[in-house]
Amino acid sequence: MAPPTFHAMGIVLQLFEPLASSQPVALFTPQAPAPPTIPSAQYVIDVARAIGCKILICAPTFLETWIHSPEAVKLLASMIVVIFAGGPVSKATGDKLISAGVNIRSVYGATETAGCCDTFHLDTLDPTPDWEWLSFKDGVKTSEHKTNEHFHPAVENLPDVPGYATKDLFIQHPSNPELWRIVGRIDDVIVLGSAEKIVPLAQENYLQSLPFISGAIMFGRGRIQPGVLLEPKPDYAFDPKDTEALAKFRNQVWPYVVEANKLGPQFARVFKEMILATSPDKPLSRAAKGTTQRRAVYNQYAQEIDDLYNTVEESSDAHGVSAPHSWSPEAVLDWLTDHATSVNEGKTPSTTQDLFEQGFDSLSATYLRNRIIGAFRSSPDPFIAAAASSIPADIVFANPTLQWLASVVANLADPSAVWNSSKTHAEEVEDMVATYTKDLPIVTGKRPIDPSEGLVVVLTGSTGALGSHLLASLLKDDRIRKVYTLDRAEHIQERQQLAFEDRLLPLELLKSDKLRALTVNAGRADLGLDADILGEIKSNITHVIHNAWKVDFNLSLSSFESNIASTRRLIDIVISCENAVRFFFTSSISSTISSDTKHPVPERVNEDPGGGGPLR
Repeated sequence: MAPPTFHAMGIVLQLFEPLASSQPVALFTPQAPAPPTIPSAQYVIDVARAIGCKILICAPTFLETWIHSPEAVKLLASMIVVIFAGGPVSKATGDKLISAGVNIRSVYGATETAGCCDTFHLDTLDPTPDWEWLSFKDGVKTSEHKTNEHFHPAVENLPDVPGYATKDLFIQHPSNPELWRIVGRIDDVIVLGSAEKIVPLAQENYLQSLPFISGAIMFGRGRIQPGVLLEPKPDYAFDPKDTEALAKFRNQVWPYVVEANKLGPQFARVFKEMILATSPDKPLSRAAKGTTQRRAVYNQYAQEIDDLYNTVEESSDAHGVSAPHSWSPEAVLDWLTDHATSVNEGKTPSTTQDLFEQGFDSLSATYLRNRIIGAFRSSPDPFIAAAASSIPADIVFANPTLQWLASVVANLADPSAVWNSSKTHAEEVEDMVATYTKDLPIVTGKRPIDPSEGLVVVLTGSTGALGSHLLASLLKDDRIRKVYTLDRAEHIQERQQLAFEDRLLPLELLKSDKLRALTVNAGRADLGLDADILGEIKSNITHVIHNAWKVDFNLSLSSFESNIASTRRLIDIVISCENAVRFFFTSSISSTISSDTKHPVPERVNEDPGGGGPLR
């Protein structure tokens, strides 16, 4: 059950581990031209049971899902070891699994270093309360990985000796000096249970600037969603155990939290129920210079944070939700619209447009699925109540409009009825291509590019992993005289600096006169740019590197329509330029992952509508 091979862990687990251990590895059967199997938590546990799996490697979020299934936990307990990597597992989940006899272990590594902790001796493995602690190989000292004859990081960044520093922060085991536990990142990045990373400083700083707030600390390591702990100034202090006072405080601060949410990515969004307030008798721990001490605060309020997550989990659980008055598609659609509005911050979504284009994210989808399950369970019809267990984990992702979702839910409640069937993935691709290539002109007579005049490049998506390296390379290149970065986010210079710091790129490059960082509105034909700036770009650019794209492997094609539409708008701008501009679009292995070929994928445009992955 290894990750795909375009992930470093996939290479290790599919190739190196079987060679080193002489153990066979179980993979999903290749099934081209059909799309590849997407390993959901339920599907992985079903396949593991069917094949008699004895060693399972999984993402942390799968363990957070399986802990709620006694059958899944029983199966995991029968295995030799269950290994997780890529992010943290909450201590509560890990301890529950250990108590149930599940032998879980963490492995640690990075693309730059590969695996750098000691591996396991299968014949001496037993469930241990030290499941989250690691021991390291020779030459490795927690976050520093020194190069030696046995260990050679792919990237070296230590200032005095060859080796690589990860910026991860560890603490030593209180009784075993050979064991270490990762507690976070030196740069304060919060790693969610989904392995998505939040840089909280911009949101925290905004909230701390409010006249009635003296401190703000975001939290959420190893959890499905983040929260924020706010310290009211003395004149505004109250007892957070007073539920009415807490509700009033949340209502007061909520408009500002909404604004703070705009400073981070979608997965960093804080929901109203995830706002905590400090107690007057327990002020936030601060250093001598007055700054809050993040790790100390987490220890101060560990119980309150755990209690909050427990409360939210219970409130979003599937129990206690009323069913629709009937299970016809029309009645289900009305019911879904009401509940989708509730989990979408009170904004009523269109029933025919993609939910994820209207503000939904993974958390919203989870909440809506929970309510669907609750409706099934509350039905007096025993058949419908039993069908609650068959609701797929990806039901909202796979049916991202309310109309589609209503038909699927109605069919689950009454399989004898047949409602409108969905188009195939290939048909959806063909329709999308037809929509966005309509009226696309054939362009001739443009001015050839003269490299001697210096190249002018437009780069989108400059703050991601690839984008920040592209930007650094462009700024270093003497052939390039100007770089325009077009990004949707506000405070783009701050984000570019954070991206460079996180990837250890030279910050002085961002001071180059070549660089002009612009914030755009991808929903407008002119990208929301001032007419003079847009005219300057059209007159001078020679190359466009379009690197901005939503990254979410749960989503269906329709959820990417805004990205596709903005690509067409960017192409229209290129067509109107004076130069014969070259347009480069970055993609991934997923664009050809379902190609019907047993040979290497040719380096040409893939015109097979079924050739891409089902989520692209």
